[in-house]
Formats: sequence, C-alpha cells, structure tokens
Amino acid sequence: MQSKSKFIDLVEECRVKFQESYEEEFGGNAKVITVFSEANTVVTFEVNDEQECFTRPWLEGAPYPARVEMVVGDVFELLPPMGLDIDVAFVDANKREYVAYYELLMPMMHSGSVMLADNTLWDG
Repeated sequence: MQSKSKFIDLVEECRVKFQESYEEEFGGNAKVITVFSEANTVVTFEVNDEQECFTRPWLEGAPYPARVEMVVGDVFELLPPMGLDIDVAFVDANKREYVAYYELLMPMMHSGSVMLADNTLWDG
C-alpha cells in the first residue's frame, strides 16, 4: 500500500504544479492530456510546441522531475506506439474531441483504471 500512497502523492504534487501554472497563464484553459502509467511516471502531451518553453520549467521543478516526461506533438500519433498500460488519464484538451480521446485511451486502460476529463460538466 506504501507504493500507492507515493504514487498518489506524486500525482497530487504534479497536479498542483500544473493547475497553478496553467491557471496563472491561461485561466485554466490548457490543452494538455496527462497520462499516469503503472510505472509511477507521468507522461504529458502538449500539442502546442510554443508552450514547451513555458511548461518545461514547471515540470523540471516538480518533486520528481525524472518521473515526468513531456511529449510535444499530436497525442493521436505519439501515444499508441508507446504501448502504455494506463492507470489514470487526465484529459484537458479540445473539448470537441473528447470522444476521440476516450476512444484512443480506452484500449490502453484496464479494470480499475480511471479517466478524468476536465470541464465535462461545464454549463450543465
């Protein structure tokens, strides 16, 4: 149970850093998909290469920077070949493509996995 606690701590610390930085810069409107894999690492995808210079220092300042990988580019092209077994996926991206993100992620998830989608209850 100790490893799950450390994993939850890692997720929470990274979430706080992401939330604070994106809310400060964009009012919370980040175009990021973050995937938490079974290896206790965080893989985050940023489609906008212009955001890399802004985002990378936050990732490097996280408590476990060696466990955070930032991938710049199209998640639909780059994620499938990675062959991840996903425990938790947080989707904060183009809201019109949420069904496509769901279809992309579901085959990589297993019983007990969780997918979180930002702003799904916005305005009702």
